Amino acid sequence: MSLLKYLIVGAAAAAGYNYITKRRPDGGSIAEDLKAKAPEWMEKARPYVDKIKDQVSGKSHTNTNTGSQDFSTGMN
Repeated sequence: MSLLKYLIVGAAAAAGYNYITKRRPDGGSIAEDLKAKAPEWMEKARPYVDKIKDQVSGKSHTNTNTGSQDFSTGMN
């Protein structure tokens, strides 16, 4: 049963790769479109990534902890 599962997953991955890299009549592919738009998406995501990094590192002054435990001292 495990071998059959791997064959199906492998066939699906190969079909997906073929679909993504297949050339359209205009000469491009979905993979090329994604590659061209990646820098634009990174610039759009940068503020969100910085916000999450600030929250994780403790620089943010907003406390989103709704629990009663205080982990800032290490002991309760």
